[in-house]
Amino acid sequence: MPRCRTCGSEFWPAGPVCPRDFTADLDWVTDPGTGVVNSWVQIHKPYFAGDEVPYVVIQVQLDTGPRLTTSWTGPQLPRIGEPVEVSFRQIADGIALTEFGPPPPDQS
Repeated sequence: MPRCRTCGSEFWPAGPVCPRDFTADLDWVTDPGTGVVNSWVQIHKPYFAGDEVPYVVIQVQLDTGPRLTTSWTGPQLPRIGEPVEVSFRQIADGIALTEFGPPPPDQS
């Protein structure tokens, strides 16, 4: 995730300057990949060859601030405010897509 070295904010989508203070002093950090469901929609029309419908697309409000639109991996339909965490689906050698779903049950 891009992070501004001046103000410390993470942002998405990536760009050449920080959207908060417009500085170009940026670096990349590994985001923890946790957040909550901000919005979601269930898609019933196959837009691309191979799409299995229906599928769910969610907007995640990351705990670090940015919002991402991504695929849902939960067993049930998502709920607004539901905690989520990232997982990765390999689609080809060296290419993975981010997906979000409920965190695994607490093992304590």
